[in-house]
Amino acid sequence: MLLTITIVLYTVDLYEKSKIYFDSSQRHLDGRRMIHPVMNTYFNSRVETDSEILALWEKEWNKAGFTTKILTIYDARRHPKFEEFRKSIEGNNLVDGSSFYVWLAMSSSGGGWMSTYETFPTNFPLIDGTDLPNDGKLTSYLGEIPSLVSGTAEEWDRVAEILPDAVNRISNDGKTDKNVLELLIQDGNNGIDFELPGYNVESGFMYDFPREVNCGAMSSARAVYISQELVQSAVNKDLYPVVLPKDDPTGYNHRAAAFKIFLDDFESQCGDREENVRPIIHTFFHKVKRMTTEDETLRVWKEEWGNAGFETVVLTLDDAKKHPDFEEIEKLMKPLFGLEGYNALCFYRWMAMAASGGGWMSDHDTLPLNFPIAEGFNLPNGGNFTSFQVYVPSLMSGTEEEWNRVFKLLIDAIPRINNRPDTEEKKLSDMHAFEVLHREKNGSIIFRPYDVDVHDGYIYESPHKVNCRKMSGRAVHLSHAYTAKALKDGTFPIEVAEDIDEPTGEMRAQGAKAFLNEWRYQCAGVSTV
Repeated sequence: MLLTITIVLYTVDLYEKSKIYFDSSQRHLDGRRMIHPVMNTYFNSRVETDSEILALWEKEWNKAGFTTKILTIYDARRHPKFEEFRKSIEGNNLVDGSSFYVWLAMSSSGGGWMSTYETFPTNFPLIDGTDLPNDGKLTSYLGEIPSLVSGTAEEWDRVAEILPDAVNRISNDGKTDKNVLELLIQDGNNGIDFELPGYNVESGFMYDFPREVNCGAMSSARAVYISQELVQSAVNKDLYPVVLPKDDPTGYNHRAAAFKIFLDDFESQCGDREENVRPIIHTFFHKVKRMTTEDETLRVWKEEWGNAGFETVVLTLDDAKKHPDFEEIEKLMKPLFGLEGYNALCFYRWMAMAASGGGWMSDHDTLPLNFPIAEGFNLPNGGNFTSFQVYVPSLMSGTEEEWNRVFKLLIDAIPRINNRPDTEEKKLSDMHAFEVLHREKNGSIIFRPYDVDVHDGYIYESPHKVNCRKMSGRAVHLSHAYTAKALKDGTFPIEVAEDIDEPTGEMRAQGAKAFLNEWRYQCAGVSTV
């Protein structure tokens, strides 16, 4: 089991076709979440081979779901401090002065994401493209190499302001923005987030052997960067995927062809990108009488987690039946809940997760907010079983072994539910058994506190006014109980008939969607710290 471009010419016409503007005051590039996030690049070359690479860059980012925007010197010149910046930069001996103008171009164009045209997507979470990581703070994902960078317009402008001074402090003649970023890393007080190389961006032709791709490394990073130096390294190691003629021993004129072969190898050898580069979130769903329209809520669950960058997997009773202990547990469940009683199904979801290889699971009414996408690939707490809403099983994670272990503890705790101090009501549900384990302070399970990772209900200050500062954390749990409470309090975001105490699944789905849309629109750029 497993845990689970036609050549582009450097012309004014190219620039004109790339005009896309955004409100630079917001951390979201658009307060309403664009369907296609934008990836920018800066192009300042008349070399035909560079134009061919730019065409490939555009094609690959489009394939990954992005709208591409090609910036040029004209975008930099729109910056109000361009002349001042140019005089300062050109007063130095620079190998590539154009590498500095990208910072002004990004600032004047509204900020956001930028990659060099030698950087191609591998596993890029689309949610990051529309909701800038680190609250919009300027972030470089390959250390001092600005191959992939993100930040608000204000952040791009702020860093552009400190570049000239840093340039003046570099003693060597060859000065590029990479040299400057190296210096800023040494300074350590520049407010830039420099991510470690190899985690977010890989470098070079990631072949283990000629034409054999390292799928693990390629699939776990956002992108891959292939500079001319890395091309030469691949040539020297016999890992360059193009047989070079004698008149091009460095591979320079064949880079576009080599890049395409490499990316095609990645796609063919490592499976469909959409399926392999997304982390997986599971839910359990088996329709019963009390859930006659809950499939509408499930549809919203799939849509929201999918838009957040996850591959969604819906487990059913058939998955639970794959567990080797199913028949034994079914004998225990039938006297308590009947053949397919709702509470029996709640226990069966634990078996389905264990039989399916473990990983992440949420209720089908638990929806993502600010979920750290990397945790979808690398389970938190070393894979130890973690419940993110104390004993309410709304969002949980763990390895296959951990799901099996905790499931057995859960079944063992059923007889002790009657020992709960609230004697008025004895409910034999998985939540109540899980509560027993929490009350007994079972140290082998990590119970995260309430209202930190998962929030409950419709978090409004008043009808239709979202409390943005409280909407932090990984997810929100829009349970039946909290939906009924929102109805009673008059904060449910859609109108329903006065005689309805609790909306149907279809109404719950419409309410959940309306609430999340209001959150996205109202809370763009609002700090939740």
